[in-house]
Amino acid sequence: MVGFHESISSLTFLTYETCLEQFPNMSVSRQPNRVNECRRCATDKHIPKLYSSGNNINPGPVPPQLQDLSQAEEMLVSAIMPVMSIYRLLHGQCDYSGHVINFPQDIKSFATRLPRLPTEINIVVVCKESERTHKDFQVCRRFVKESLTWLMANNVYYQKIGVSLDQDTLAMLPEDGDLSDLCTFQPVEFQSGTTSNDTTTTEDVPNAAPPATERETIEQAIIGGTPINEFQTEGYFSMAFPILFPTGAAYFNGTQMNGITAGHYFTHLIK
Repeated sequence: MVGFHESISSLTFLTYETCLEQFPNMSVSRQPNRVNECRRCATDKHIPKLYSSGNNINPGPVPPQLQDLSQAEEMLVSAIMPVMSIYRLLHGQCDYSGHVINFPQDIKSFATRLPRLPTEINIVVVCKESERTHKDFQVCRRFVKESLTWLMANNVYYQKIGVSLDQDTLAMLPEDGDLSDLCTFQPVEFQSGTTSNDTTTTEDVPNAAPPATERETIEQAIIGGTPINEFQTEGYFSMAFPILFPTGAAYFNGTQMNGITAGHYFTHLIK
């Protein structure tokens, strides 16, 4: 482990001024205009360059209002709630999996008043018997209000669907507490020989249904049996993951002037 940490500490992270990627120990090409570029951007002849902000490929920095939100707080302020499994790995890392098929519905009034009701944040947690609380369930009313206020003022898709702040629902959130009592815990026993440092698996299964008074109307509004393609639904990523796409910029299949594959798009965002 000592050698591993020494190797990590020796890495130098560079920021390229065109693509804004950060990656350890990569070479820099110094351009005549004194711009530091990676080799890919330096040889790119497209105008604008494929991985430049001019090609709407960079989501921009995460503002302070959206930083360090818990998982529950992110779900409360998201205009779209996807269903996925989140696996809690060692050393604080996460892994995501799952695929959701969405069918067209007339849901113009759904998720335009935020935050969501705490009872809508349905989560099934598969964990060890001793792990009944987690920081991901912490909720601070002030953080939720500040993040929503910022999103309504700066996210083009929140503005497009007319998201407004629901003061009554906001008042129902704890000033500084948690929503663990609203979660369903499924304790599991690990096989003998495992240690306390084994992976903890957290499975999020949010219920995106509206309040009961609206549910029947929404269910009758299905307009077709063809699944919606998440990659072609305008603003889907930004409204489902506003922390990753705070302003709505860098929407895949949006206004990119030059074609970029999905694989290259997500690889770029990771860097």
